[in-house]
Amino acid sequence: MKSIFLLNQEECILEEIKGVLELSGFSVKTFKSLKQLEKVVEFNHPDMIISEVSVSDGNCLIYLKKLRGRCGYPFVCLSRKTDESCRILAFEIGADDYIFLPCSTKELVLRVKAIFRRIDYHKDDRCKNDVWKLGQLYLYMDREAHNYYLDGKEIDFTASEWRILSTMTEEPGMLFSRSRLLQNCFDTTIGYDRTIDNHIKNIRSKIGSGWIETVRSYGYRFVCDCYDSTGRKSSFK
Repeated sequence: MKSIFLLNQEECILEEIKGVLELSGFSVKTFKSLKQLEKVVEFNHPDMIISEVSVSDGNCLIYLKKLRGRCGYPFVCLSRKTDESCRILAFEIGADDYIFLPCSTKELVLRVKAIFRRIDYHKDDRCKNDVWKLGQLYLYMDREAHNYYLDGKEIDFTASEWRILSTMTEEPGMLFSRSRLLQNCFDTTIGYDRTIDNHIKNIRSKIGSGWIETVRSYGYRFVCDCYDSTGRKSSFK
């Protein structure tokens, strides 16, 4: 059973969302303050956090930025504000979704399930592990454990960064437009080039810039010498 930590200051919204998520098979723990959430997350790691953006004791986007330095589990933002800049900032920091309130509880559950489905796909036992080589560097993906390693050192990606890199490494050498990455990784074609660009920038800062080539005015491609799990080699440059 997937565990979800839910933060919202309005009792009626908190109980409504909690109820529908539990009916959908999730274990839900509720919080009414950011301080309380932070304290529990320090010692108990959920499968997902769903949080109101603005609460009386802090800003959850600041907390999300801090959290992304330590872990990569999914984070969904809830907000009554329709401010576009706030939504863009949330995605740039590493939010997996941004939902405006009031919203359909059915839609919220579907979005939560979609995020878990994308993550669980890469944990499927049927997926093979992959190794790529670029120069003297080796990048290894353990799909079952949901980890990447660069020359044996584990790389801590956010859920969004994992989805983007995993999508691109499935087709080395293939040119991905920003809109295709939005569609494949976030189930939407409505987004901003800057959002994808920021995630790519973060991925490069963790594994090096050579793995991802920029195709000006279009998008990106993953380039490497690829060694799959059977030992066969192909060139993707």
